[in-house]
Amino acid sequence: MKTLNYLQTVIAFILITSNVAQAQIAIGAKVGLNGSTQSEIGQLYDNNDFKIDGQAGLQLDYRFHSILSVQLEGNYISKGSKISMAGINDGKNFNRTFEYINVPLLLKARFDNQLGLDKKYNVFFYAGPYYSALISASDNLESADNAESTNIKNEAKDYDMGLSFGGGATYVLNTRNEIFIDLRYDMGLSEVVSTDNNLRNKTIGLSIGYRFF
Repeated sequence: MKTLNYLQTVIAFILITSNVAQAQIAIGAKVGLNGSTQSEIGQLYDNNDFKIDGQAGLQLDYRFHSILSVQLEGNYISKGSKISMAGINDGKNFNRTFEYINVPLLLKARFDNQLGLDKKYNVFFYAGPYYSALISASDNLESADNAESTNIKNEAKDYDMGLSFGGGATYVLNTRNEIFIDLRYDMGLSEVVSTDNNLRNKTIGLSIGYRFF
């Protein structure tokens, strides 16, 4: 019995140390564009126009398995909504802009030879929750002649929470560097303004980035 217990302990130790040895940590940076709107919780997007904004951030990817990794990000992202009032109010546009520090925690699966791809290419898919802290919030009424901006941070919620889903492709430059393209959908689950408890952030983002190991 003692011998069996010893063998089990040795096997467990070998498995744990081999997993640690195979673990990889990658650090990356990205920049991109996103289209956003604000709609009710059951809708993927609203019928309003998408508001085009920017995003940029850093990421830490901890790969603990040949396929699986956990990715933590810290991003600046601008979200909101846009309503075109052409023919209604002299062609003016109403834009609502919310700026956030966005922190997603994602479980990612990465495939290369499993799909028969060349070793320099792989594809990845991920999902996970995000938390965003509000930096600023404003309503903007724009026309061909001028623009009026109103600070509405006192009406906005201090945070936004939701789920992120997405995927992308990677091109390996060498054993320690790679570039990637990422397509993501953020589905907001929390209220964004105190004056309307139906509105949530909905965002589609496209970014490119660089990672090194």
